Amino acid sequence: MRPYFRWAAPDRVGVIPSAGCGPGHRRPTCAPSSAGPCRSNGFRPFTDSAPTSAALQPVPAGRTAVPAVPDHDLPGGKLLAKPHGLGIAALTAAISVALLAGMTSATPSAAQPSAADGPTQQTQQTQHTQQNPDKRKTRKPARSVTLTLITGDRVSVATEGEQRGQVTGFRPAEGRERIPVQIRTERGHSIVVPADVRALLDSGRLDRRLFDVTELAEPRNRAAHRAGLRLIVGYDKGRAAAGARAGVRADGTEVRRTLTALNAEAVTVPGGRADDLWESLTAGRADGARTTAPGISRIWLDGVNRATLSTSTAKIGAPKAWQAGFDGAGVTIAVLDTGVDDTHPDLRGRVSAARNFSDSSDTKDRYGHGTHVASIAAGGGVKSAAHRGVAPGARVISAKVLNDKGEGLDSEIVAGVEWAVAQNADILNLSLGKEDQPGIDPLEEVVNRLSQERNVLFAIAAGNGATAGIGSPGSAEHALTVGATDDQDRPADFSGVGPVRDSGALKPDVAAPGVGITAASVKGSVIEQQVGESPEGYLTIEGTSMAAPHAAGAAALLKQKNPGWGAKELKAVLSGSAQDVGALPHLQGSGRIAVGAALEQSVIADRPTTTFERQLYPHSDNKVETRQITYRNLGTGDITLDLALRTHRSDGSPAPDGLFTLGAEKVIVPAGGTASVGLTADTRQGGSGLHTASVAATGGGQTVRTTASVDLEVESYEVTVRHIGRDGAPGRDFATELYSRGWYGMTWKDRDAGIAVIRAPKGTYTLQATNTLDPRDAAKGVDLLTQPRLTVDRAMELTVDARAAKPVTFSVGDAKAKPTFIGTTAEIGRPDSGFHTRRNYLARTMEGLRTAQIGPKVTDLPLSEEWYTTWAKPTAAKGDTEEFRTASGGKVGKLSTGYTKQYKAGDFATVRAGMGGSAKNRLGKLSSYYSLDGGRFAGFFTPLDLKKLPYRHTVHLAAQGRIDWFLAYDQVTWMDEGGFYGSDVGHWTPDRAGKDFRPGRTYRMDFGSAVASPSLSGGPGLHRRGNEIAGDIPSFADGDNHDGRFAADSRIELYRGSTKVASHNESLGSVENLTVPAAKAEYTLKTFDTRTPDVARASSSVEASYTFRSARTTGDTWNRLPLSTVRFGADTALDSTVPAGRSLTFPVTVDGAAAGQKLRKLTVEFSTDRGRSWRKATVTDGRITVKTPAKGASVSLRASFQDTAGNKGSVKVIDAYFAR
Repeated sequence: MRPYFRWAAPDRVGVIPSAGCGPGHRRPTCAPSSAGPCRSNGFRPFTDSAPTSAALQPVPAGRTAVPAVPDHDLPGGKLLAKPHGLGIAALTAAISVALLAGMTSATPSAAQPSAADGPTQQTQQTQHTQQNPDKRKTRKPARSVTLTLITGDRVSVATEGEQRGQVTGFRPAEGRERIPVQIRTERGHSIVVPADVRALLDSGRLDRRLFDVTELAEPRNRAAHRAGLRLIVGYDKGRAAAGARAGVRADGTEVRRTLTALNAEAVTVPGGRADDLWESLTAGRADGARTTAPGISRIWLDGVNRATLSTSTAKIGAPKAWQAGFDGAGVTIAVLDTGVDDTHPDLRGRVSAARNFSDSSDTKDRYGHGTHVASIAAGGGVKSAAHRGVAPGARVISAKVLNDKGEGLDSEIVAGVEWAVAQNADILNLSLGKEDQPGIDPLEEVVNRLSQERNVLFAIAAGNGATAGIGSPGSAEHALTVGATDDQDRPADFSGVGPVRDSGALKPDVAAPGVGITAASVKGSVIEQQVGESPEGYLTIEGTSMAAPHAAGAAALLKQKNPGWGAKELKAVLSGSAQDVGALPHLQGSGRIAVGAALEQSVIADRPTTTFERQLYPHSDNKVETRQITYRNLGTGDITLDLALRTHRSDGSPAPDGLFTLGAEKVIVPAGGTASVGLTADTRQGGSGLHTASVAATGGGQTVRTTASVDLEVESYEVTVRHIGRDGAPGRDFATELYSRGWYGMTWKDRDAGIAVIRAPKGTYTLQATNTLDPRDAAKGVDLLTQPRLTVDRAMELTVDARAAKPVTFSVGDAKAKPTFIGTTAEIGRPDSGFHTRRNYLARTMEGLRTAQIGPKVTDLPLSEEWYTTWAKPTAAKGDTEEFRTASGGKVGKLSTGYTKQYKAGDFATVRAGMGGSAKNRLGKLSSYYSLDGGRFAGFFTPLDLKKLPYRHTVHLAAQGRIDWFLAYDQVTWMDEGGFYGSDVGHWTPDRAGKDFRPGRTYRMDFGSAVASPSLSGGPGLHRRGNEIAGDIPSFADGDNHDGRFAADSRIELYRGSTKVASHNESLGSVENLTVPAAKAEYTLKTFDTRTPDVARASSSVEASYTFRSARTTGDTWNRLPLSTVRFGADTALDSTVPAGRSLTFPVTVDGAAAGQKLRKLTVEFSTDRGRSWRKATVTDGRITVKTPAKGASVSLRASFQDTAGNKGSVKVIDAYFAR
């Protein structure tokens, strides 16, 4: 969960350095912009805190580093015509659907070849002027992380860049290789749904979040699940539950805690045992689908939640309550948060109990959120009376359910709730939450259950997602959900907006001050360090986290006056007495809390909010529905209430006349009794979308406010689909859907007759029908039938006939090669064409696959289709294989009805790649991606299986026709027991390399070997525009001059003459533009980069300096500055070693402006004691000779140079290579 607060001073927020356009950050390949040069993210992995871990050890606490995957900007070579996406066909459609069956592939990458046994390519450095280079900090390399699902299937997910949250690879668990898997992108989230779990998901018994890989890949979830997947398993009440509990434990699963209120247990399953637990939690059905095992009722993800006064107490009328003698005395408020600092003067002696449920070591509040919240609700104002809480006499108990980072699991919060209720808490404040998802999650369940069973009030923050909706658990029906207002009584711009996404219920219930709230501070806490104290002992922040404790404190004042009241009465009175601030009900609820009025309220509404049934289009024949508003008089005299009705559309305009009507304008509520009046919703009046009503009942010196809502479906129609199978009989095995900006699945109307119905809003869609004959085995037959465009503007009937599909066949001209993967992508329209969708299919086998385009021919939309396969051929080396990788297709006039591609042996380029690594006990992988006809780049050829480094691997790439290939190497730097692994080191080929892979040729290229040092080949460099200097110089380009990413500690310094004008503890590519004076001057840029032995032993430290003259430039272009560096061409083994005791002769070359005839002076030295002493190396014909030291020792290298224009520089590499 997250705390729902925001810094009041956003400029004080810590900023994580962001990356530039892509891994090479080569200026010419960036999208046009005048912002500045590209930037690198190659110097430090994206982490929360921890340094790189030791070899393949579990990730340390807080570790969230993830593997980087190159984006489209690659070093070296010419400008690409188009930027190109990555991931599974990039999945760039607003909605895209993929079907997998045992696919083994994944993330795209890139690298640079150094061809042997074939043509040799060299890149010449040229001086050039950059036209509108792109320095947009939001463009980052597409990193990815690999995670394990509850089924045991492994998924690779992009974690940065345009592909963030999208699936980039999938590998089924053992025994699940042939189970089809559907991938849908909904609201920016990728949902991976194996065919055997669909029924369980539809039933609500299996948590959808367990397959939302976008959410699972978020850093907070990766950190929380690093020791294994954390679940909450609910049990039935019958006798089978005992056997189910035993079955859970039999699989080595750790039971972390028992959750009595849910009849559930919180468990952790290691990544390697997930498939075993899945077998225990579920059982197979005759049709191949899974259901819950006997005794199992629900399976939830143990999700991560985070923590979301000066004049604010007066705003809600608290001083009036204090004057009346009510301060919350005798009432207990439980604060479920990051802990409470009971040493703060305002809270000292007020915290009567505390317990830690988080993964932190104790109950102390090191984050600072819980203390702030507690003091809003019940602070005593001892240090400053101006900052007294709403209920300063209330008792506080602290359940620390969020850790020192402000995060906590569902199970930890449920356990805290159970404990607080057992401690007889009257009111529970939860200023925390997460995004609400379809279905009832564990927190919503426990809030609803205990509100009713134990009559305790939950005051819960609405969330800070604004129009993203109400967060969970504020989405729980029985919660008092609290939005935020500012000091002008306007809804805060961040406050969560209703209705609840899944149920359509009108929320929030009320609002309270949540902007610029000053309350108790914890000195040295995370928040205090971010925003500072002012005045001493207090800090100011904002959020619905601050609004909720205002409501909790107000409830305590009411509870003190009315000890017999429980959740229902407290919620009703606080809602009914709220002050209308003129906002719509889905923004303010019934209004801003007014505790003074609440204390005087003697009439309440039994149901403060009414939600009418959603009405389907068309609305002319809608059912007229009437609900009763029941008023209850708690006083001793009859009260007459005058009723006033206001209605609204979601845009604030009045609802159509007659849509809402009251059954009476006046009602008499007898003393101690009730009276009801009907509120009618007649949606035949028309319109669409959310419509709300506010009813103000005024009389006896008080006003009771209630709200109501009804949702009118936008213009929508039913599409009836009749399915016919391969045999001509009704098709019972289809899954058919419509997708464009939304996804709409089918509901069987008569499965035996093959008839299903899809209901969708009026619009244009792609229809995808997938006929899977056996969900457990794709080889038994899968038919993909696609209608590229279907306009839904009326009720319609369609027929989808599997007999229209034709077979798909491939061969690679080698009888020993066996297919391991096939995929196809169809793209309909373009992102800028007003209509754009994708259809993806991925499988382990092409056997049984058939395709067809159905429906009318499409002539006014561009269509493209791609096919990609991988094949494996055994080699003499034990356990090793050669691979064949093919890609074909491009722009088409019609999608394929069947497809045949027969390759010959001479159609392939052979790449013999070496994957290097100087660190001990590392694993790695070789990836590739392709471009067809000069278009975007896609990658499906990164295996999720890893091999121990160093190793060599042979790949045959189909080079026939207009196809470009790019290779990438990744060194896996860490791996945890939850199935996650990440890469902090990677190298890739430049963009031009793919154009040089020619049929029938053999290429040799090594990645990650010595000598790693700065490179200026191609695009990297330093640039100036006007008075701004910016750029990127990769410090660890490998021995074959492949650029890449790497984990390192970095520092840069810029001097103007002898005066330091800039210094940053980060890489050059991560630094914002440096501003310098206009006049011409000499500048020196110095870079310092170090990396630890667990990342790389070789090139452990690289220092470089670049001295040049520069003056202000004119125009809006970026001009390349005359920098140079030196490259050392030592020929080492893949582990960056050479034989001990021998002399090694190798080239030394100048890279950059000083290359060739422009070089005036070059001096080279070497060291065998890691730079403590140096010896000069004579340069003869561009080569030097160095005597290799004893085994285990290293050779360090340094060089200095000057060009004919007076520019100069130097480079020093410690541990350039080692002796073996």
